[in-house]
Amino acid sequence: MRGILFLIVMLLTFNTQVSIAADHQPSAKPKVLTMESMMDKKAGMMKAKKGYGQHVMAYQAELQLTDVQLGQIPRIVVVAKQGSKAKKAKMKKAMMKLKKALVAPTFDAEQVRTLNQEHNKIHTQMAEKGIEVRQKIEAILTPSQRDKMQKQLKVLMTIKKIVIGNDTNFLVLYAKN
Repeated sequence: MRGILFLIVMLLTFNTQVSIAADHQPSAKPKVLTMESMMDKKAGMMKAKKGYGQHVMAYQAELQLTDVQLGQIPRIVVVAKQGSKAKKAKMKKAMMKLKKALVAPTFDAEQVRTLNQEHNKIHTQMAEKGIEVRQKIEAILTPSQRDKMQKQLKVLMTIKKIVIGNDTNFLVLYAKN
């Protein structure tokens, strides 16, 4: 429970610091947004997010991981990250091609379909790899550790939904219960 409360306090503190920093930015010339500049900023699904392995390692104390588990899980995560970097770059290129084809003066529906299939193929490969990594990690965990991890992820997803919805009053009530 202390871990959840600590996480909530950190989220609220971080949100406050970001809003304070945004208020004190000197005014600058507005930037012209292009498709390339928007894709360069990591956003959406290209943004670096924690995978299942990083979540397991974040909750290692609560899960009471053994030394063997602490050695195996980070190795699986590192190998998966190395493999996904090339796929993410390939997927980004496919997405850029697709977006350019969609806004091109001469719209070619068949080309858009082909580019969309290429992008979806890469996305499916990444999802399959993520499932494979999760299964490898879950094979290492004991049944009680898997149950604890599922509970932690449910709490984390609830907190994310609340913070994204800016319902901080409910967040405080949730922490008290």
